[in-house]
Amino acid sequence: GQGKTRGTVAITEIELCTNQSLCCIIPNSSVMSDYLYYHLKLRYEEMRNLAGIAEGRGGLNLKLIQGIRILVPSKADQEEFITFARQSDKSKYLIANALISSSNQKQYIGEKYE
Repeated sequence: GQGKTRGTVAITEIELCTNQSLCCIIPNSSVMSDYLYYHLKLRYEEMRNLAGIAEGRGGLNLKLIQGIRILVPSKADQEEFITFARQSDKSKYLIANALISSSNQKQYIGEKYE
């Protein structure tokens, strides 16, 4: 299969146990976790492509993850990037909801007057 979640990233806020299909990255003190999250989130396609060249079942493994180079700017620049990325996510969410709402209204109006 395509491994729908392959290459996706998340931040956990609780201690948890995982299976062998998940990789945990704990940033050092020079990297803000939200910066790392958004940085890797933007590289989703790149990580999926890395998984495609892996031997065996085509998953991301520790060796591939360790090979991903991360640009680490100053903390101030990381904070600026985080703010921008959060606003971008918020805007995408608002636009998607507006499109869904608009589509639902058109469907309702169409059904009402047909």
